[in-house]
Amino acid sequence: MPLTVLSIIFAFLILLLFWLYIYPAILQIIAVSATKKGRYDRAVYWISQVLQRSPRNAIAWYIRGLLFQKMNQFEKAIFDLSRSFELAPNRLEILHCRALIFMELQQFDEALNDLNWIISNQLNPSNALLTRSAVYIQKREYQKAEDDCNQILEQDPDSAGAVCNRGLARFRDGRLDEAIADFHLTLLLNPQLTTAVVHLAHCWLEKGNIDHSLQLCNQVIVKNNNFGPAYYIRSLVWKKMGNPDNAKNDQLLAEQYGYQNDFIKDEDFKL
Repeated sequence: MPLTVLSIIFAFLILLLFWLYIYPAILQIIAVSATKKGRYDRAVYWISQVLQRSPRNAIAWYIRGLLFQKMNQFEKAIFDLSRSFELAPNRLEILHCRALIFMELQQFDEALNDLNWIISNQLNPSNALLTRSAVYIQKREYQKAEDDCNQILEQDPDSAGAVCNRGLARFRDGRLDEAIADFHLTLLLNPQLTTAVVHLAHCWLEKGNIDHSLQLCNQVIVKNNNFGPAYYIRSLVWKKMGNPDNAKNDQLLAEQYGYQNDFIKDEDFKL
C-alpha cells in the first residue's frame, strides 16, 4: 500500500479519535468551568455539544441533568438523569439525584421507587435511607421514617442526620419530649447543624415555652441572618405573643430567604 494512502488513513483515524473522544472531553471541561462560574446556561450549551457527538455518554447526560436541576428545569433534569441511568445502570447516585428532584416536585411515590431500588442494590445505603426517611416524613408515615433512621444508627450511631430526621418524625407525630431529646443529641454530634436548633425552637414553641423558642431563633439569626426557617419559626413565636407586625415581617423574610416544607405544619398560618 502506498505511503500516501497509509498517511491519509492514519490522519483520518487521528481525526476520528479527536472527534469521538478528545473533543467531547474538552467540551466537558469547558462546561465544568462554566458551571463553577455559575453560568449554567453556557454549561448546558457545551454539554449539549458533547451529547451531539457522544449520545451514549452517561456522564454528560448526568452533568446536564444536574445543571437543569440547578436551573429549576426539573422535567428536563429527570429526562437527562433517566437517560444517564439507562446507559450506566450501576451508577446508583444517578437514581439518588433523580429521587431528590421527585421530592422537590412532591412526587413522593416516584422518589420512593428510586430510593427502594438503591436500598435493595447497595451494600451501604445510609444516604438513601436518610433521604427515604425524609420522604416518609412528608408522607406522614412517621414510624417508617423512624425505622429508617434507626437502621442507619445501628450501623453508624454518630449519624447526626439520622438522629435529626428521627427527631423530626417524632415531632410531627406529637412526641415532643422524644423529639427534643433527639435534637439535643443531634447538636452534641454536630453543633453546626443549624436545622436542629430551629426544630428545637419549634418543639419548645409547641410546648408553650415561647421565650426559649424565641431565644433559639434569635441565636440562629445572629449567626446566619439569611436562614429562612429561623424567620419562619420566629414568625410563629411573634404570632403566639400577639405581635402581628413582627410576625408578618418575619414571614416575608422567610419567603425571601426560603424555608423547607419540614418546618410547616397544617395549622401554621401563611401569608
